[in-house]
Amino acid sequence: MFVSEMKCEIEFQNFKFFTLDGIAHLDHHTKPAFFELLKCTKPEPEDYCVVKGNKLRYDGAVLIWGTVDPDARQTVMLEKGFHDILGIDDICRDLAEWSCPKYQAFLDQRRAWCDQLFNGLSG
Repeated sequence: MFVSEMKCEIEFQNFKFFTLDGIAHLDHHTKPAFFELLKCTKPEPEDYCVVKGNKLRYDGAVLIWGTVDPDARQTVMLEKGFHDILGIDDICRDLAEWSCPKYQAFLDQRRAWCDQLFNGLSG
């Protein structure tokens, strides 16, 4: 099991952090939750997290970002100790390629909502 946090900063500071392209993109994350995530990158044998009242051991941390530069991915993983860094774009591409039924149903529902919205707007 891995602890994860998603940092999808699409429009923050005029899209400055949309693509994780270097270690410096993590510098502005100064809240306690992010430091807790960083501590999870190197778990000790006595470390655990609590989920629904149950103590669970974890194997490390995974960072999720909007999109990730492949070169920066490796650098940030090595520098910060993340087990993996995933991009939302890659996750969506994988789900589409795998023909995941739940993902397709999710998209179909959103497509129907958009159709209803635009049909209503166009009269």
